[in-house]
Parts: sequence; C-alpha cells; structure tokens
Amino acid sequence: MKILHKYVLTDWFCAFFAFMLATAGLLFVEDIYKNFHDFVEYGASVQQVLHYYLWLLIRICPIAIPVSFFLSMLFSLGKLHRNNELVSMRAIGLNIFQITSPLWLVAGILSLISLFFDVHLSSVASQKTQNFCSDTKARIIKRKLAFNNGRDGRTWFIGELNRQTSGGSDAMIYFYDGDRNELGRLFAKTFSHGNGVWSFFDGFETIFDKKSHRSSKIVKFDKLNCSYDESPELFLSLAKQMKHLSFAELRRILSFSKNSLGYIGYRVRYYSSIASALSCLLIIFITIPFSTVGVRKNPVVGVAKACAMLFLFYLLSSVCDTLGANGVLPIPLAVCLPYCLLLLPAYPFYKRCI
Repeated sequence: MKILHKYVLTDWFCAFFAFMLATAGLLFVEDIYKNFHDFVEYGASVQQVLHYYLWLLIRICPIAIPVSFFLSMLFSLGKLHRNNELVSMRAIGLNIFQITSPLWLVAGILSLISLFFDVHLSSVASQKTQNFCSDTKARIIKRKLAFNNGRDGRTWFIGELNRQTSGGSDAMIYFYDGDRNELGRLFAKTFSHGNGVWSFFDGFETIFDKKSHRSSKIVKFDKLNCSYDESPELFLSLAKQMKHLSFAELRRILSFSKNSLGYIGYRVRYYSSIASALSCLLIIFITIPFSTVGVRKNPVVGVAKACAMLFLFYLLSSVCDTLGANGVLPIPLAVCLPYCLLLLPAYPFYKRCI
C-alpha cells in the first residue's frame, strides 16, 4: 500500500470512528431515556442491563455504519479539498479514483459487514432486546391478529396474545386444501405454546366432509395438543410495522406466504433490506464528486449537494417500496429503481471529477 493511501485511510478512519461513537451514543441516549426507568423499576441487575445494551449495540450497527460512513467521507474528503491536498495529489499525475481507491475497498467491506449484521446478528439482537423490554414493561398484546398460512393451508384468528406467557384467548383456525376448500375449523377459548407444541383448552373442532365440503362432525375437547410450525413470535411480528421487522422476521413470515398477494409488501421489504447493504457503495459514489469540487467553489456547496442526493435516494426508496407493495411496480423494479435513478445523474459528475 502506498504511503498516500495510508494517509487517506488514516484520515478517513479517524473521522469514521468519531462519527460511529457519536451516532451510537445518540441512539444509546435515546434508548436510555425511553427504557432505563423501566429497567430500574423492574429491578434488573447490572449484568442484565449490560447484556441488553450489548445486544442493542449489535442491533444499531447496520444503522450507524452507513450514516457514519457518509459523514466521515464528507469530512475527510472535504478536509483534503480544503487544505489543497487533493490538488497536490493530482499534480503528481493521480486521478480521483486512484487517490480514493482504498476507500472503495472499505466501502465494499462495510457493505458486506452490513449485510452480515442484517442477515444474522441484527435479527438475534432485535429479538433479545425486544424480549427484555417486553418483560420489564409487562406488555400484553390486546389486538386481533390474523395470519394466512398459504403453505400449510391454515388461517389463524387470535383475539388476545400475551407476549410473556406465549398464551392467549379466543383462537380460531380454519383448515383448507390446495383448492381452498374448507376441511375443518378449530376454536378454543384459551391456548398456550411451548416447545413447538400448541395446547388448546375448552373448545371444539369442526370436521368437514371432503366431498360435500360441509360440516359433518363436531368434537368438543378440554385440551388438545397440536404441532404447528406457526409460533407466537410469528404473530407478534405481524403486529409490528413493516419497517421495524428484522431480516429474520421477514424471512419467517414469507416462508408461509406461498407467493400470496397479501404479502407483496413483506417481499418488497425483504429484498430492499438485502439491497440496502449496497448503501455504502452508493454513498462513496455520490460523495466523491461532490466533496472534491473545484478549488474555486465553496466546499459547503458540494456537501449540500451530496446530502440532497442522499435525501432524494431515501425519498425515492420510500416511494418505490410503496408502489411495489401496492403492486404498481414489479418487485425487482421497485427495489432497483431508486439506485438506478440516483446513479444515472451522479455518474456524469463522477466521470467529470476523475
């Protein structure tokens, strides 16, 4: 590695480390303000709180990495431009791509790290932190939950689900075959879930004739154990806003969807989460040309343009995700269109700065 590249990387890494601390610190302060009082009232030990914030740190890394990378790129390249160091480097025959080539490598590495966090660690961390918060706040979900398991032919309706006990009341399940012909129904006043087994209490089961598809038999029960792949965590995931779902939760929901039209929004969100790992590469593509504007221009102008481009990207992503979720745009187009629309106008600026 050239001495010049080491200098550029060192300058960038110092800024990136500072912005990571600042971004993570702000998110930690927000969480402390929102949850720490409940932890104290609950009587959580120091070890439990430290364990919670360790998982929280893993959870916020996919958020903090792109933000910190964007700010550090603007700061480090702006500093090189302000001190006329870029002019000196170009005077010895180097173009902008040669000067910033190690930063492109870093952007690729950070994209892979973000993808790894999104796919694996963040999902576990999200579940751990949410479980701890729900335990300390003793939250009970009191809302009507519905889920259509198109893969196995079951439709669930749940009146009340307790997050802590994985139990609840007023459960009704409809069973049907591949042609959507009803095979049976199950109703239970109360239910519980543990070790992958559903236990239904004080209910009845209606069995339908396979030929006439009419009710042929009703069986009452005090307790009925069933092994279904659905879980309370799945139903609680459906109660969340789609933007708050982790990668693992989206994957678990879609595994039951069987390409149902009702799950297009989840499918768009799923592939958008994968594509978001490329955000670091997109960031470096738009920050380099606007952070290395000519010496006669105010560097603040370039920074403002870069911020506007990034804001436009997230606005386009939101619009395209909405259009994709409503079936207006095909899913691949809804996911890729924001990147294409931003790269097309940014490419001439990048080519000109090189």
